[in-house]
Amino acid sequence: MRAELKVPGGKLIRIDCAVKNGKIVSAKITGDFFMHPEETINSLEKNIVGSAISENDIERRVNESLKDDITLVGASIADFTSVIVQAIKGSPNSG
Repeated sequence: MRAELKVPGGKLIRIDCAVKNGKIVSAKITGDFFMHPEETINSLEKNIVGSAISENDIERRVNESLKDDITLVGASIADFTSVIVQAIKGSPNSG
């Protein structure tokens, strides 16, 4: 599954993910946003793998991953949740 979000007045966030048996099994997040520290994006990707394809679970995992001393420019935490949810809604397993 793939989704993109162009944040109004901001940057592009793209996610490529795979869903199996109602769970996210892989995720790669790219775009032209700025996140510091940069390795936080890797932690976010790892944290959403295993998530149920429910907006609540995804939102919880994104918030957990991005809560500590993260600097975001051109996007918000809610934007990351939004693009992930958008991707899984295109999934045949999203119910």
